Parts: sequence; structure tokens; C-alpha cells
Amino acid sequence: MLTFDMKTPGTGELVTVGFEAKKPYCIVGIVSADGKELVHKLDLQLDQCSLFHDVGVTNKYTILVDFMLTLSPERVMKGGSLFKYEREKDARIAVIPRYGDADSIKWFHIEPCVVVRGCKANATIIPGPEWGKAKYGGLAKLYFEESNKQRTHDVKYHWLPKNNFCTGLVFVAKPESTEEDDGWIVTFAHDEENDTSYVLVVDAKNFGEEPIAKIKLPQRVPYGFHGSFFTSR
Repeated sequence: MLTFDMKTPGTGELVTVGFEAKKPYCIVGIVSADGKELVHKLDLQLDQCSLFHDVGVTNKYTILVDFMLTLSPERVMKGGSLFKYEREKDARIAVIPRYGDADSIKWFHIEPCVVVRGCKANATIIPGPEWGKAKYGGLAKLYFEESNKQRTHDVKYHWLPKNNFCTGLVFVAKPESTEEDDGWIVTFAHDEENDTSYVLVVDAKNFGEEPIAKIKLPQRVPYGFHGSFFTSR
């Protein structure tokens, strides 16, 4: 089984996502802030194994993205590949209440695509990739809504200048913020025309506007480089 995890903002609980090529294909767990107890466990009740390579968490929800990149040992036994992108199926995003069950999951269907890494969910920020390269020409912010049993989503973009690309990002909440997108998106970026790297800071609430800071770096930061943000406390 492969497992990914992320701490929840505010409570410090750890959200874990484990998947394997046999049932149950994907399990979401919640570990107490002190790390001593598994306080919640959820079987997504999938009908196949999908590669969930990243997880996003907000104060109330866990976010998973199913791009229909499936894993199947049975397919290998028949001469096929272990991983397969099932392009004919819709990609979808799962919005899971923190302590919800399988029936409480809200699935939002999106156009077929694959993003191996990139779910940042204090405001659910998901970058769109150039396939085959760990660099992104822009960022996308998704808004999810449900009314009268209709599930919809809207997208806002923050585009980088021509021949500028960013890599993995983090969300930094403002001190004492009360809304999930009240903070900044921080990422490394590179200008390929001038061969300079910089830190890009975007206001998550004013996502489509000019960045609030571009901090030039003294050396090249390679694509694919990513990490976490920690306060001084």
C-alpha cells in the first residue's frame, strides 16, 4: 500500500490516504494531533484502483482528485501495463467531509486530464501541468457549489508571463484568518528567457490579479522542487 498524508489547518490532525491494487482500493484515515490514535477511517468504496498522488485538506474537508490513472496487476498478467490512463472516463474531484462516510462524498466531474501532483486545498488550489514536465504556466483556483442536488464548479486562473513557469506550491494562511482562502499562494518560478528564478507570492482571495511579490533568487531552482512553509513558532 502507498500512503500520503497532510496535516489539517487548525486542529493539527493528520489526514492519510492509502491506496493499493486490491480491495479496499483507497482508505482515508484521520490521526489525532498527538499521533497516538486513528480517530476515523473511511473506505471510498471505489470499483478500481486509481493513483491518488496528492491530497488536499481544508478546515472541514479532504480533497482527492481521481484522474482515472488506474493501477492493475491483472492488466499486467494479460500483457498490459501496470498503470493506464483511461482517457475515455471522466476525471473527478472528491470533496469529503472530515469525518464523513462514503455516502457523504461529493464528486465533481471535470474534463479528462492528468495532474500527478498539485492538490493544495486551503482554498483548493490546483495547478495545471504541461504533461511530462514538472512545470506549470499558471495556477487554477476551483470553487465548488451544490444547490438543488446540482454540483457545479467554477475556475479562476493566475497566469504567469510568457516563458515563465512555476513548480510545487504551498498555501500560507494569514494569522487569525477565518476563511479558507484568506492567505497567500507561495511557489518557486523560473523565467526561461532571462534564466532567473524567483519566489512568487499570490493573494489567494484576489487570485487573478498581479502577484503581491516576486522575490528574485541568487541561483537556479529546478522544476519539480517543492516543500512546505513553516512559521517561526
